[in-house]
Amino acid sequence: MFRKQIKRVILGLVCAVMLLTLSSCDRMYILYERPDKAIISVELVNYDNVGARDNPLEKQLFDSGKLVILETLEIAEVESFIVKLCDIYEHAGGVYRQILYSHDGVGIKITYKDNSFTLLTLTVLDNRECMFAADYDSDESQTGSQSVIIRHMIDSFKTLIDEYFMSLTLWFSGGR
Repeated sequence: MFRKQIKRVILGLVCAVMLLTLSSCDRMYILYERPDKAIISVELVNYDNVGARDNPLEKQLFDSGKLVILETLEIAEVESFIVKLCDIYEHAGGVYRQILYSHDGVGIKITYKDNSFTLLTLTVLDNRECMFAADYDSDESQTGSQSVIIRHMIDSFKTLIDEYFMSLTLWFSGGR
């Protein structure tokens, strides 16, 4: 009888741990979902940052002088673009090792009513693409970031840009 009680306790602990693990929050930091802030623009941009290419693990301050706006999305298309962008991130849940700490390359800038913004860029590191997303306050100070190297997510992000923006020649040539 004592063995049955020990087995039940152990089984109960295992079940509790599994339940907590499976029901815990997804730690994927979704930067663009900010229900308290209205989006005022979505722009296709290029951020030319040699420092990120040379030393991807060094966190560099955002420099608006390195950011070039290539195209601005029509305001009527913003909502559908954001819905599709959310769908891409929704399928990429998990915790990832940070492999990039600064922007470099072509991407999207989402600006909010309070002048804070989110910047998502694609950077090529060692012949593989990496997406870097960061959130900035109105003073251009970074408040959160994440890098992702999930192939299907990057491909979906590029397809989304192709669908909504006309500046495709810059996109396919690497933005430089």
